[in-house]
Amino acid sequence: MWLGVVYLAYLGFKILFDRNGGITLPGGGDTAGPDYRRLFRQGLFVNLLNPKIALFFMAFLPQFVDAEKGSIALQMLFFGSLFNAGGLLWVLFLAILFGAIGNRFAGATGIWGWQR
Repeated sequence: MWLGVVYLAYLGFKILFDRNGGITLPGGGDTAGPDYRRLFRQGLFVNLLNPKIALFFMAFLPQFVDAEKGSIALQMLFFGSLFNAGGLLWVLFLAILFGAIGNRFAGATGIWGWQR
């Protein structure tokens, strides 16, 4: 748990003390685009080091498991996968929605200053 806290604090301090606040302004000369591998690694570490996810699954999923209907581990895996598939659909919807909103406001430099 503390490892996750330290990692999130590191990310927060990195953004706070970055010259641009971790934001690349449009037209700022960054033509390479975002480093998707770095972003994926950050997201993966944040989720793996988050104890709330494990606690949620240990508290929420067992109420749907019936020992008389087969393997408990297999039922937990099924319900966990079902939950993750629903979460994936929701996150994809949000990514598409806010990606479109971000593209619409990409040229508005005043918004970037306000966000900072």
